[in-house]
Amino acid sequence: MGKTPPEDDLPAEVLALGEPRTVFRGNSRTASDLFLVLTLMILLLTLVVGFALYGVIRVPEQITVGAALMISGMILVLIGVIVAAYLRGRAILGLRYALCPGGLARVRGMRVDVLPWEGLEVYIWPTAPFRGAPHRCVLINGGTRWSLSGEVARVNELCVAVSEEMIRRNLTDYKKRIGRGDEIDFGPIAISSRGLAHDGRLLSWDSLAAIDERRKMTGLGLVRDFHIRQALSNGSWTVLSADQLPNLGLLFALIGERKPTALRAGPVVELPRD
Repeated sequence: MGKTPPEDDLPAEVLALGEPRTVFRGNSRTASDLFLVLTLMILLLTLVVGFALYGVIRVPEQITVGAALMISGMILVLIGVIVAAYLRGRAILGLRYALCPGGLARVRGMRVDVLPWEGLEVYIWPTAPFRGAPHRCVLINGGTRWSLSGEVARVNELCVAVSEEMIRRNLTDYKKRIGRGDEIDFGPIAISSRGLAHDGRLLSWDSLAAIDERRKMTGLGLVRDFHIRQALSNGSWTVLSADQLPNLGLLFALIGERKPTALRAGPVVELPRD
C-alpha cells in the first residue's frame, strides 16, 4: 500500500480527519512524460521563433501579413501547450490521496477536498484485458464525483484500499440490516435475506447458481460484465456491467456470506504481479 509521509507533509485539514491509514502520491512517471512533452514543445517553439526571426532579418519583404499571423498563432499555441504541460506536471507531483478515518482526502497543492465515507459509491473497472492493468475508479458522494486513474501512482492499490475500507465500515451493519429483513440497493440490483432482486424479479439464494465474469474489448474500451445465472437454466438471469454496480467489493462480500460457492468472478481489482 501507499506509504504514510510525516505529518508535517500533510495540510492541517487532512490531519483533522484523523491519522491517515495510508497515503498515495501522484504518478511521477506520468509527470515525467508531461515534462518530456514540455521539453519537446520548448524545442519546437525555439525552432519556430528562430525561423520567424530568420525570415524577418533575411527576407523581410517575403513575410506577408497572413504568414506573420500564422507564425504568431503557432507560437501562442506552443506557449499554451508548454504552460499547460508544466502546470499539469506540477499538479501531479503535488497530488496526494489520504485515507483517513473521517474520509478520503485529496490534496492538490494548497487545496484540500474531502469525500466522506458515509454515502460513498465506488465504481471500479479495469482499462485493459491483461492482468494488473491500471484500473479506473470513480467515486461519487452526493453531487461530488472524483475519477482516479493513471495520475495516481499505484492506482490499483488505491482502488483496493478504498474498496476494502467500504467493506470494513459497512459489512457488519449491512449483514444486520439484511437479517432484519431490509433490502439494500447496489445500483440496479438489490440484496436481501430472500435473494437478489433486479428489474422487478427475485432470484432466491437457493436458485442462485453462479456469478460468472466476461470481459470484452469494444470501441469504448474494456467492458467487464457479470452474468448472474439461475439454477436449472441455460441462460443468464441477468447481466450487469462493473460500471453499473457501486461498491462491488461490498456486494460480493455480502453474496459470499450467503452463498460463497456462487462467486466465480475474479477479484474486484487485480494487482500487478511482482
